[in-house]
Amino acid sequence: MSTDRIEYRISGGSLNGWKIFRQDMQIGIRRSIFDAVSFATHLAEREAVLGIALTKVSMDAPLARMHFA
Repeated sequence: MSTDRIEYRISGGSLNGWKIFRQDMQIGIRRSIFDAVSFATHLAEREAVLGIALTKVSMDAPLARMHFA
């Protein structure tokens, strides 16, 4: 089964942690949003370098509108 794009998605909130999904399967949870983004980005970059597939890191809509200072 070939996949054109592998998507990593960050979802959740600060109370229950930030959940990281790969192709709709939860693969991790982090307490900090920054750690969640870093983890998902690391995995996506690794797969992209290995040439497995195109990768994408995204956040749920409410998270994407947040502003971090």
